[in-house]
Amino acid sequence: MAAYRLFITAGLLLSTFMITPLSQPLWDHLPLLPFTQFPWRFLSVQAFAGALAVAGLATGSRYRAQTLYAPAIGMLAAALLLSSSLGRLSTDHLRLTDADVTPARLAEYEWFTGNIGSTVSAEYLPPWAQPRPYTSAWLNQGQRDTIQVIEGQAAAQLTARQATRQQWQITTVTETAVVRLPTLFWPGWTARLDGETTPLSASASGLVQVDVPAGTHTLNLTLQRTPVRLVAEIISLIVWLMVSWLLHDYAKRINWRWLLAGAGGVVVMAVGLHLWSPAPLPAANRTWDFAQMGYLHDDEVVSFNNGAALVAYDLSPQTVTAGESLTIRLHWQTGAPEPAALALVSPAANLTDSVTVEPLAAAAQPAVAGEVVYTLTLPADAPGGLFLPRVTFTAGQPLLPSGQTRGDLFLSPVRVIPAADMTPPAVAGLAVRVNAAAVTDKALRLHLAWWTPATLPANLSVSLRLVDGLGTRLSQFDTQPGYGFLPSSDWRPAVWVNDWLALPLPDRTAPAQAVTIQLYGTDTGEVYLTRRLGELAAQENGTLVFRPTQPVYELPADAIPQSVTFDESAALGGGGLIALRGYTAAQTGDRLHLTLYWQALQAMQTDYFHFVHLLHPATGDILAQDDAMPQGNSYPTSQWTPGEIVADSVSLALTGVPAGSYLVAVGLYAHVGEGQYARLPAVDAAGAPLPDDRLLLPLDITAP
Repeated sequence: MAAYRLFITAGLLLSTFMITPLSQPLWDHLPLLPFTQFPWRFLSVQAFAGALAVAGLATGSRYRAQTLYAPAIGMLAAALLLSSSLGRLSTDHLRLTDADVTPARLAEYEWFTGNIGSTVSAEYLPPWAQPRPYTSAWLNQGQRDTIQVIEGQAAAQLTARQATRQQWQITTVTETAVVRLPTLFWPGWTARLDGETTPLSASASGLVQVDVPAGTHTLNLTLQRTPVRLVAEIISLIVWLMVSWLLHDYAKRINWRWLLAGAGGVVVMAVGLHLWSPAPLPAANRTWDFAQMGYLHDDEVVSFNNGAALVAYDLSPQTVTAGESLTIRLHWQTGAPEPAALALVSPAANLTDSVTVEPLAAAAQPAVAGEVVYTLTLPADAPGGLFLPRVTFTAGQPLLPSGQTRGDLFLSPVRVIPAADMTPPAVAGLAVRVNAAAVTDKALRLHLAWWTPATLPANLSVSLRLVDGLGTRLSQFDTQPGYGFLPSSDWRPAVWVNDWLALPLPDRTAPAQAVTIQLYGTDTGEVYLTRRLGELAAQENGTLVFRPTQPVYELPADAIPQSVTFDESAALGGGGLIALRGYTAAQTGDRLHLTLYWQALQAMQTDYFHFVHLLHPATGDILAQDDAMPQGNSYPTSQWTPGEIVADSVSLALTGVPAGSYLVAVGLYAHVGEGQYARLPAVDAAGAPLPDDRLLLPLDITAP
């Protein structure tokens, strides 16, 4: 009994001490304590120890449980605990009613905060949902129950939905269609097509995918128990039966009158809460912030620490097309000495640390008492999706009801409808283009547009890179399209999808550095698209400017002419794919600098690689080599324009190579399979095939 009392006393004292200011030195100096724990979590220890203490008082030898003293002691202890912990507590609560908690508002909460389920770790997602989703077609386009057809042609309509059941009516026009449904694939989902079991699978984006044959069919999805869930439920049932058996004797001593009275009180309270219908809250001042209040809720007034107070606002319209204007009226109860800035931003502004996310539009107006009107005009190339009006002051922060500062203030989301540009790219297949670009002090802001001829099966990632002439990466930024808010699996086929991204710049940027972009699989690393967007060039005043890639059609005057043609067919019946028109060579110290001048003879969809080998003239041994796509992997052949001359610079290390005459072998090859490569057949100006499909250039090398 002494140990029992000591345990209870120690628990109460320790938990109480750790949540008071007296414990500040421990939180400041005890290693790992603030990393692994929070002060308020000691309330759980206090609650457990307090419950044991109250139980000991109520059931002690002096006062038995059958008397009136037990409930009186319990209620007195509860009153003391409530008054001591909540008596002077100033809460910062969300003003919500049941009508404010809807599937759409919950989805917007996850979209805004990045909390999938309840945390930023996204542990509620199945492992095949990679990369993690930040949004959906429902949020971006406003349509919740739409399918995506990966292969074939089909249309579908949701006819019934419950928590664990769905019914779809699907009509397939082609012989078969692969349909992706807007539901995450969890173990336990089963499907019946017209009453017959049909296989389900997880698509590359983590959603449910099913094959549907031609005709009109009824598809029923049901989430059933998995073996692991069934075993867990059986174990829980066994434990419940064991506890019931152990409490059998104790049940004889229970005062059932008090137990039934307590249960009746709980039932009455539950019924009253269910029947009580609170008055709906006004929607005039719905706000949220990323730091403390991440759920869109009504505020009577939002005060700022510079004296301003926002009491209402109006949005018109809440759905706006790119190129049009959005009007927002802020109603200030009291003004501020500084202007209030209003910007339309993506939630990525809160979630991305590497770059400053560019707002779609922004304006500033004096914050005076009364109505202040903002007009935000969206650019014609604005991306589509949900965006947030953000209200900020230079020196003022919004306040919580308790008076403490909160995060930047955001208003109700606005849906932007992108302009529909269906002009196809010059080369069929995946494509990207630059609509606009601007260089800031710390980043290169790019307004891009993506094109896909068909629905993409996976959510791909984007890699923006700044490289020098030899392909060395000077800066790199990897993300998903739209910083995650324009998933590629939701891109509309045959329509340009606008996307604003930014590439952080290094402190020192040399002139004429290439800006490249890659679209690749997040898990597999498979490259779907590589493009050279342009280059950063220094102006006379020292500032940088972005210059889009422009084709060059003339061979430099200092180039040594050559005439070698490469093609996939030795007969060159198609006139050739690529020709080597010339080269220049120079040596500086221990490096050989070679520039090859290729010419595109026709449009290509394949990305070919060059090989440059420094050979020993007698043995043919390779002393140095370079294998890459042209221009340091920054300018793939699939991007070349017919007739264009492409300067491809290569630098070979001459370490250990003595002075003398050597051969340089030059050619092209394609990646034809896993670990398999094939050289492009090469012929000279007379049409004669070159041995080993390579051109040999004689070069003299001096001692490094």
